[in-house]
Amino acid sequence: MLSSLQWARSFEDCPTPRNYGTAVAIPCVHCSRRDDAGAEESGCPEEHAEDVLLFGGLVCGVPCNTVHVLAPHSGQWEAVRTTGDLPEPRYLHTACYFQGKVYVFGGERGGRLIYALHELDLGTWRWRRVACSAGVDH
Repeated sequence: MLSSLQWARSFEDCPTPRNYGTAVAIPCVHCSRRDDAGAEESGCPEEHAEDVLLFGGLVCGVPCNTVHVLAPHSGQWEAVRTTGDLPEPRYLHTACYFQGKVYVFGGERGGRLIYALHELDLGTWRWRRVACSAGVDH
């Protein structure tokens, strides 16, 4: 536990172990909401205001594109069903959270580099491919 600065293993329903995925801190998915202007508010007590979103990686050597959310305050994992234009399975990618969305960029699949950018709306759990114009050689 963080308050005691000691490791504890009490998590239930963990996803399959994986390598080279990403873990991103996000607002608590059970407590977050938006105000009238669309800005995020959190109704969570301070001790569990954030969750952790896990995306992609290699599971037993096979790339995946699954999404799981960990609520550290309760130790519960949840497999999240997403819709939309799902990113292809990948590993060695990067991800970040910004204004209610998680962005996933790049990665690799079977030795092939991926240059796509995807956005996951945490309010709807819907993926969208984002057009990017960068000076990257494919």
